[in-house]
Amino acid sequence: MNYLKQKEEKADSVVRGRRIAAIGDPHGCLDEFVHLYNRLQWLSLDEIWSLGDNIDRGPDSGGLVQFLRENHINSVRGNHDDSICNHYRRFKKTGLYPKSEDKERTIRSLTDADYEYLDSLPPIHVFDDIKLVLVHGGIWPGIPLYAQPKNIIRAQLIHPADYSKCRWWGKDATLHKCKKTEEENAKEGYVRWYYLYDHEYDCAYGHSVFNQPKIHQNPGYGKTVGLDQGSCFGGSLTAGIFDGGEPFFVSVRVEKCHAPEASRVISDE
Repeated sequence: MNYLKQKEEKADSVVRGRRIAAIGDPHGCLDEFVHLYNRLQWLSLDEIWSLGDNIDRGPDSGGLVQFLRENHINSVRGNHDDSICNHYRRFKKTGLYPKSEDKERTIRSLTDADYEYLDSLPPIHVFDDIKLVLVHGGIWPGIPLYAQPKNIIRAQLIHPADYSKCRWWGKDATLHKCKKTEEENAKEGYVRWYYLYDHEYDCAYGHSVFNQPKIHQNPGYGKTVGLDQGSCFGGSLTAGIFDGGEPFFVSVRVEKCHAPEASRVISDE
């Protein structure tokens, strides 16, 4: 290949940038994930990523992780991935399964290779070339992306003055371990994390269930794009497509609610 041809191809790659698909919270919904994966093959993607919570609640956690591994699909770490790694370590030492039937079913479906994959997942991934951040939960303001605390995997409501604290939200108190509504949390200083987002890059995230992709932008900063549409709750499995321009979305409907006992109130305004 001659020098001029190399320069032309390099210039073209800079203009187009990489094209990344980020998929929100598969939760063991293997059939829908495979369907979505096959649809994405038509989009000339450079990489496909999961936004975490690959396991629990859905019908085939082990099959989902195996599919990720065999197809070289990357993922950031979700709170369910993190939790099952802790349970799996205890199980390997003691032979005792967790008390949760859902966690026990997940552990029974995992191989050591599946566990090693889950335990290797990072809490955050940054694409500098297309100015994109992938995270499961959320981002704290005033902290560089590479210095974010580990509990970004659980962030929904955050306290801007205390990086150790984050809480869930909902329309009532039943979804919170602290048994407080979002309004009560707000009186203590807790805010939906994306209202405080202060980074230049766009951020794709899961964890918080919306009935459609949730796009928010604080003036002067990047967009935050919520992609968890409640796959395990009978919603949709959704991929956001990012290449440095405006994102677009590809979704597959999930016909069955696999976790009615844990179903979250849709967190849209």
